[in-house]
Amino acid sequence: MKSFVLIKPDAMKRRLEHVILNELKSLPCVISKMKEVVVKEEVILKHYHEVIVRLNFQGLKR
Repeated sequence: MKSFVLIKPDAMKRRLEHVILNELKSLPCVISKMKEVVVKEEVILKHYHEVIVRLNFQGLKR
C-alpha cells in the first residue's frame, strides 16, 4: 500500500515538519520520496478558481 503525505503551510510556518516526519519514520513504513514544493499564487488561484467563485471568497484575486 502507498500513501501520500502533504504537510500544509500552517504546519510549515509553525516549524512542525521535523516533528511530523519523525512521527512518520517511527511507523513501520518506508519513505520512498520526499519533495518540498512552493506553489506560486497564480497556480493556486487557477487550481481553486471554481471553489473561490462558488464560495464567493472576498479579497482573493481572479
